Amino acid sequence: MSSNFLDGVIVPDQIVRDIFITAPAAAGAVFDCGQLGFMGLDIFIRNRGAAALTVSLNQQAAITVDPGGVYTLNNTKFWLVAIVSAVQYDFQLFGVKTTTLKARGLL
Repeated sequence: MSSNFLDGVIVPDQIVRDIFITAPAAAGAVFDCGQLGFMGLDIFIRNRGAAALTVSLNQQAAITVDPGGVYTLNNTKFWLVAIVSAVQYDFQLFGVKTTTLKARGLL
């Protein structure tokens, strides 16, 4: 289930990220940020394999990351990340906890 309840949140500039996930991996994965209790704002993926991998945010069209390539996105809210991969990659995701958003009156 998509965590699109985060779609209406207005994120102030320069909000401090108070959660991050680091996950070196070699298989596909889905991260539902809302289910994990936060809103994603920044992402980093480095493809360490010999084949391309794909990344989709919020169920939009997938982006291809070529072998040896890097994908980054900053200051953009997202709540669902899907990675399709059979190769090794490095993954970091940064965001703001929903409890922080509620405490600041943003959610």
